[in-house]
Amino acid sequence: MSASKAKIEEDIHFIFSERVRFARMEQEWFSTKQCPEELRKAFMWGIPHPTDNNNKLVVGREAIARLENLAATALRRAGIQRQVDLSEVRMPLGTILFRKFALERRPIDTKNIDRALSEAAKLAARTIKARTHFIPCHLMHAEKPFEFTIGPVRFMNQRTFRSRLAGLIWQHRSVYRGDNWLRRESAKYYGSFGWIAEVSIPCCDKKTAELLAFAAVTSALDCLHILFRATHSARMSVGGPAVKHDRRGDCQDFRVWPGIMGNKESHYVTTQRTCHTE
Repeated sequence: MSASKAKIEEDIHFIFSERVRFARMEQEWFSTKQCPEELRKAFMWGIPHPTDNNNKLVVGREAIARLENLAATALRRAGIQRQVDLSEVRMPLGTILFRKFALERRPIDTKNIDRALSEAAKLAARTIKARTHFIPCHLMHAEKPFEFTIGPVRFMNQRTFRSRLAGLIWQHRSVYRGDNWLRRESAKYYGSFGWIAEVSIPCCDKKTAELLAFAAVTSALDCLHILFRATHSARMSVGGPAVKHDRRGDCQDFRVWPGIMGNKESHYVTTQRTCHTE
C-alpha cells in the first residue's frame, strides 16, 4: 500500500474512532445530565446522519479537518478540484463514509475507499454547470456607449440590461411565473446601479462560479481605474448596498512615540485625528 493510500485509510479510521469517542460522551451526558466540556465545544463539528436528516454525528474539529483532506483527494482524482468548492463536498463525503462503513459494514479497504471517494466526486460533478452572472456596478454617469466589453466582461447600462433581462425572463417565463415579489425586489436593487456587468463562467459549481465572476468583474474594473486614473474613477465599485453613492471612511488617532522621530524626551510628538472618505 502506498503512503497516500495508507494516509487515507488512517484518516478514515481516525474519523470513526472520534465518532465512537464522542458517542460515549453523549451517553455520559444523557446519564449524568451534565454535558462534558469537550463535547460542548465539538457540537459544531458534525457530519449529517446518513438516515436521519434532523440529526448529525459529532466527530470533532480534527476529524472534520481530515475529512476535508479526503474531499480534496476525491476532487483531485476526478480532475475537478478547481471547479467545485471544497466545502460543498466535505459533508456529503462524510455521510457516504458512514453509510458504507458504519451502516452497511463494509471493510475499510482500498477498493471501498476508492468507491466512496468516487461517489462523492460524482455528486459534486452534478453541480457543475455553465452560469451567467449579472453583477451591478457603479461606473460613470454617461449613458453612451450603451455597452462595452473588457475581456470576458460585458458592461451594460440600465437600458441595455433591461432589454437583455426581459428576453431572459420571457424565455424562462414558466419558472418566474407567480414570483412577483422576487422580480420586484430584484428590479429595485439592480435599478439603483447605473451599470450591470455580465460574465459567463463555464463548468463550475455555484459557489466557485460566483467567486470567479466577481473576481473577473473586479479585474475589469481595475482596468478602468488604470484607463481613467484615480481622479475620474474613485467612485467606481462592484456590487454593494443599493445606494447611488456608497461613501465610506475611517477615523484614526495616531501617536509618534519617543525614538521614532529622534525625540527621546517627550512622551509623544503629536496626536492627530484624521478622517477620509472614498
